[in-house]
Amino acid sequence: MPLITAVARLARRLERALRDALDAALVPVGVGLAWLDRRPTLRSATPIAEGALGPKVVVFCHYDRAGRIREDLRLYLAELARCGFAIVFVSNAPRLEPEEIVFLQKHCAGVIMRRNAGFDFSAWKDALLAYGLPRPETEMLVLANDSVYGPLRPLWPALGAIDFSAADLWALTDSWQVRYHLQSYFLIAGPRVLESATWKRFWRSVRPLAFKRWVIRRFEIGLSQAMLGAGFRLRAVWPYDVVLADAVGAPAGEADRDADPLLAAGRRHERRIRKAIAESLPLNPTSDLWRALLRRGYPFLKRELLRKNPSLVSDLWDWRAVVAEVSEIDPAVIVADLARSARNRAP
Repeated sequence: MPLITAVARLARRLERALRDALDAALVPVGVGLAWLDRRPTLRSATPIAEGALGPKVVVFCHYDRAGRIREDLRLYLAELARCGFAIVFVSNAPRLEPEEIVFLQKHCAGVIMRRNAGFDFSAWKDALLAYGLPRPETEMLVLANDSVYGPLRPLWPALGAIDFSAADLWALTDSWQVRYHLQSYFLIAGPRVLESATWKRFWRSVRPLAFKRWVIRRFEIGLSQAMLGAGFRLRAVWPYDVVLADAVGAPAGEADRDADPLLAAGRRHERRIRKAIAESLPLNPTSDLWRALLRRGYPFLKRELLRKNPSLVSDLWDWRAVVAEVSEIDPAVIVADLARSARNRAP
């Protein structure tokens, strides 16, 4: 590994350790300050037609500074509707363009506009309260957000794997970073969870925290830990250990001095995964194991991975070719969003 890359990784690891320690100390302070903030977050909520919310409901959180709905999100919402879900769309955007509102009115049972506070968990909470979810007829409640590109494949195979007799709370992926938790960009709750006092108590505790890291620690990780503590069973459609085992093939050899730098990047990343396995260091599956996930039928690509690459994944150079292999979605749709939102990175 080049010295500059090794130094960058070490610096990033030290920064993350310091940040995690600071977050652990400051999250309770942030919760206290949020309790004192009594400003309303809900700006508007469309009426729900009688019978519009059936047994399967998705509460979908959105944000776009310009008030747009990305092309892949339109496909995402249409796919959810094809899978039989009623969609509650809750947006943290300052406004929505008129054509976007027309689109949402055609595809969603309800549309909520709110102040951009507290990220997805506060948005989900507002939607649950506004429409009285879960309702007596609710059998499956999905909490989703726009932090992914896709679906790159149909969703029904993933949804078909959901079995509430095997687990009570599901997600597409799970993580061991900080503490074990289901990753919250696509959470699926079944009847036992929805009817529980633990679920209700958790949502009463949600407050609009100021930083995404705090939301992850307090609410994404906190929800899973609360459910585990109450005796509920949690499961991921693509479990971390299974995907991790699929991420490494034959032992990676040392790259020749004159090797293709793109191929060398892939070998460096595989060595990084192997080192993490050897040292029991948890990786972020949707970033570090993106390629293995797609090989196993996973339908998304994390937006943050392509926009910021926060964990310095080194084998992203051929993501367009990989997407083209597994999906009918044109990678140009993703590139168009990156052109609008990415900074200091080329696709």
